[in-house]
Amino acid sequence: MNKILYIMQGVPGSGKSCLARMIQSSYTEADCVIFSTDEYWSYADQYRFDERNLRWAHQWNQRRVAQKMLKDLSTDSFIIVDNTNILGSEALPYRMLAEMFEYTVQVVSVDCGLDEAIRRNAERKEDRQVPEEVIRERYSKMERLMT
Repeated sequence: MNKILYIMQGVPGSGKSCLARMIQSSYTEADCVIFSTDEYWSYADQYRFDERNLRWAHQWNQRRVAQKMLKDLSTDSFIIVDNTNILGSEALPYRMLAEMFEYTVQVVSVDCGLDEAIRRNAERKEDRQVPEEVIRERYSKMERLMT
């Protein structure tokens, strides 16, 4: 049985989501699903981020990944976690799920450079833009995640 958990890593604007969709397109849609904590903030085509609920949003996404892994116990399964995962501790819950459900972990680290990420972020719709200081701070703290 083939089970792979792709853990995306990179600051906002680095191209994680574009690359995640490219990875997904190499599989049939039913076999490969993208889970992003950002989906928690999306309502009727609007994005309403609220930092006060960040912990709950991450737990919500982790539960969705766990449910998919449980559902796919006896079948091939490919899951992409499209979060920033800057710190190893942010990816750890997904790594633990992968171990529990016997998934191979592939870390996909995306780094287009700080200036390019800031430029790309500025081109996003206003409600999806991340403050530049947050991108700078996250970029300075990025840990190298190992597969």
